[in-house]
Amino acid sequence: MTFTNETVRRMFSQELLQLQAWFLYDFKLPESEIFLSDYRIVHADILGAQFTNEEPAGGKQFDFKPTGRKYQLSNDFTLAWAKRCQELNLSLNYCRAMIHLFLVHEFYHIHQFLTSDRYQDSSYAPRGLQSIDYLADACAIRGIFKLYDRHKCWQDLNLKDVPWNRKLAELIRIAVHTMEVFDVFSQGNFPITSMDDMERFLRYVQWHFQYVRAFNFCHDNVELEAFGLIDMPIIDSEIGIDFLTNGSTSENCIPSRLKFFITWRGRLYRFMSDDESFAKNLRNGIFKSDFVLSSEAIRVFLAGYPDLTGRDLIQVSKASITALEFSTSLNEKLKAVKEYASKYRVPVRSPHLLLELLNSGEVAYECFNKLVNGYGQKVQQGVKSKVDSLQKEPESGGFKEFDWFDRDEVRTAYIIALQEGASEISSKHLFLGLLLAKSTTALNLRKDLEEEKFNQLVEIAYAYTEKSTQSFRTP
Repeated sequence: MTFTNETVRRMFSQELLQLQAWFLYDFKLPESEIFLSDYRIVHADILGAQFTNEEPAGGKQFDFKPTGRKYQLSNDFTLAWAKRCQELNLSLNYCRAMIHLFLVHEFYHIHQFLTSDRYQDSSYAPRGLQSIDYLADACAIRGIFKLYDRHKCWQDLNLKDVPWNRKLAELIRIAVHTMEVFDVFSQGNFPITSMDDMERFLRYVQWHFQYVRAFNFCHDNVELEAFGLIDMPIIDSEIGIDFLTNGSTSENCIPSRLKFFITWRGRLYRFMSDDESFAKNLRNGIFKSDFVLSSEAIRVFLAGYPDLTGRDLIQVSKASITALEFSTSLNEKLKAVKEYASKYRVPVRSPHLLLELLNSGEVAYECFNKLVNGYGQKVQQGVKSKVDSLQKEPESGGFKEFDWFDRDEVRTAYIIALQEGASEISSKHLFLGLLLAKSTTALNLRKDLEEEKFNQLVEIAYAYTEKSTQSFRTP
């Protein structure tokens, strides 16, 4: 569909009326059936409001006049909206969803005392503004989710038969696209090439983080409220403003060992990155609106914290998760690794695990060959050389018995198997665990392949299919 300024302005008028119709319907329901408690505070503002073609005064992008209940959008803003929808090649219904989320967000701001007249000096309160914007985003997403449930709108977005967590993820993505309109408005184009506002960047990080959480959330036997959408994640990291503004030279601004923290629901989650890919994927994913790229970074972070995707073992009964076991094939490989390490009195390291997956016909061998024809044998030889060197120069202490689930690669494999809804942990999951866990082996593979091909390898591994067999839980 072609989006023009006239098209977008007409749609804003129509969708404001649609929201009012839905709100009137819900307002007439018995008290016990009104689930949109967030909207009790915006009912009065939205009902009776009307969209007008008058330009907002003072160069504002949009404005709401309580007197006369007039809602105004500038032509420059609706032009930016049309341009972003066109760039994304959105359908009419996706643009409608963007408008629904935007309107509820902005009307919620009235309750928060963040009207256009008061916005001018909000730059002096960046942390407060970030919190207010997040809450308005979250309430808009949760409210529109419930409205779409009640009024059966999911089919309009081709989401009728998907789990609730994937619906939530898609609404979050749409909400992020509404944020991008402001960057089109200020910069005149998208993708973003530079950003001098760290708080704005962190707001994007918050919602890309929530998107990946939602997409991978364990949805079985839990509902939307279990996700914790209203709880704002607080982002802290060593990513500095130079990294967002220096363009091609910005890689020099990344610490060699990047620290990244997320505080959520009273817990501090931390991540240490040994290379530049995490920060680069996060920034470029946000700047380019590439959720695959940002997901690659955030998925590595989430792999170490199963509670963030509803898979923590402490709350097994709540999420109805059954502990997964190793497939027969993987169980035999893990036993072989322990036997080798015991025989040569060496600690088990990632190369030992990877070598078991690099035999001809095995998952790693096949995935490397799909990436580059004949590459599997080359990697196999390199890993074999590394394993041999470990045998010749054993570390002090030698082999000691351990539980496989004490290892990062195996815990990551477990989480990936849960995310896929698998009935067992397979060699494929262990290979992905080796690629995504924080290990020297994974770091070396990233450097050897370079970022683009490494990401391709991860996607190839995710798409790989193998036959399941009888399962084992081995110590």
